[in-house]
Amino acid sequence: MNLVYALMDPRCPDVIRYVGVTKQKLAQRLIGHVKAAREGACWPVSNWTRKLLASGVRPVGVVLECTEDRKRENFWVLHYLREGAPLLNCAEARGDEVVCTEETRKKISAFHLGRKRSPETRARQSASLKGKPPTNFARGFHHSEETKAKIAAALLGRTVPAEVRAKTAAGLRGKKKSPEHVAKVAAKRRGCKHSDEAKAKMSAKALLRWAKPPTEQVSHEVSGGKELP
Repeated sequence: MNLVYALMDPRCPDVIRYVGVTKQKLAQRLIGHVKAAREGACWPVSNWTRKLLASGVRPVGVVLECTEDRKRENFWVLHYLREGAPLLNCAEARGDEVVCTEETRKKISAFHLGRKRSPETRARQSASLKGKPPTNFARGFHHSEETKAKIAAALLGRTVPAEVRAKTAAGLRGKKKSPEHVAKVAAKRRGCKHSDEAKAKMSAKALLRWAKPPTEQVSHEVSGGKELP
């Protein structure tokens, strides 16, 4: 369920300054706005929040609607714009759509570029997720064909730098899986069979590999990092 919410200055609670949508509880989302402002976010709502914090107050929020449709945020943005509310939303209202301006997109991109979470933040996130069930990405989530095509196009031709490959190899070298982990993997895979589609794909790839000229094929075996005679 999504919450469509509005933010106000507690000193002027009748004036709506921002409309947003979130899956979080309102109190959590308010904390997120304050955190972004303190970290130097450049969005108009963050600049406004910083001014409130400097004055010794924090923004207050109110739930406008609970809905499954996130696009209802657009309805409320347009509603308050037509009423003359001085909204801070990073968007231009055009018809029934609300889209970020090009300038705002550049600011957001510059703000996130090269940004890394601190070890303290990562530790807090790790602690908060421990014991919780996996996200939807591990529970049958699938990208649409259009999204898959975009991801494939973006990754086409990319290669992992030698330095990154060396670091990955060094980090994994010598590591052994625990007997418990090996037993779990074996139990999970025991009795599993490839589908006919998967077999056909593997067969096609193998045929393609062996169709190469002998000079392009790997003609030696490797064991323990040393070539065998």
